[in-house]
Amino acid sequence: MSKIRFAVIGAGVISPFHARAIAHHPEAELAAISDVVPDKARQMAGEYGIPSVYADYEELLKRDD
Repeated sequence: MSKIRFAVIGAGVISPFHARAIAHHPEAELAAISDVVPDKARQMAGEYGIPSVYADYEELLKRDD
């Protein structure tokens, strides 16, 4: 069975709660994160093993996956 892929838009205060919930669900995969402050998005990506980082959420939403 393939996993459902998620992205987090915004690396603010609540985002770690969402990232942890997704990361711990066996049928979910955290595929991308976006934040207008790229350093915040990169930091979260490193902490949760998120492979793709975007500064513009609209670019993230253009993904076909």
